Amino acid sequence: MLNEIIAIALARHKDFSDIAGFSLASYMLRQIALRCFSTFAPQSSRHWSRCCRILGVFSWARALKCSTIILTPQLALLPNFLNLQIVELNFRPDGLATQAQRANLLLNHLPATLTELRCSICLVLIAARCPALETLDMTCVERLDEDCCWLCFDESSACIVHSPIPDVYPGVKDLAYGSTGPIGPDGCVLCQQDHAVLVRKQELVASASVASILPSLQTISWSTWFAQKEQGDDAANRLTTIWIRREDSMIHVRRTPW
Repeated sequence: MLNEIIAIALARHKDFSDIAGFSLASYMLRQIALRCFSTFAPQSSRHWSRCCRILGVFSWARALKCSTIILTPQLALLPNFLNLQIVELNFRPDGLATQAQRANLLLNHLPATLTELRCSICLVLIAARCPALETLDMTCVERLDEDCCWLCFDESSACIVHSPIPDVYPGVKDLAYGSTGPIGPDGCVLCQQDHAVLVRKQELVASASVASILPSLQTISWSTWFAQKEQGDDAANRLTTIWIRREDSMIHVRRTPW
């Protein structure tokens, strides 16, 4: 009962300073307060190292959210989080050439009991290390630079086959004068007409393939340019979620819960 009361009281407090006084009242109250902060989000390598010195942190942390470069200097601390269930890793600071190497290092230190992983790394590495994974969030469009000019966007999207020239604009000059900013496939009428249906089918096929590799997987989310109005679609965040069901040795997938 006390756990529930304290959890409700601290539900809206996200900074440790908000519960500092409460946590000093007694050892029991401190442990309860720390459990309310189950998401561990270090902001720098120094912050990661210092927070790991907090008594009890390895047992109360259930989720970890941070950039990959923060963990790398002291990866040996990661296996100490015995109850870690959710990990969200941002690989944006890494280039394409270093992602696989860093992913190998990180996944070798993750607990095998992980149930949810959000990242943008090789599936084979994930399957080998996280057999109990239930939720997988595969990301890619977060790497696109939409805050600057067309050239920056074009450079960051080098792995994506798309161009509004000549279908939408006849040339670079017309694009510069006619566009208010970068145009992704989600803002291109021709891309929607020519590719949306096929891409959405491929997302379902890929989800079934991933589910065959990860036997505990229940949901998978993909970054997508073609989110629509189905229950699993989130157009604002360019995300689509697919639910998985296993029945009679068959894998079924769809964009609504089963």
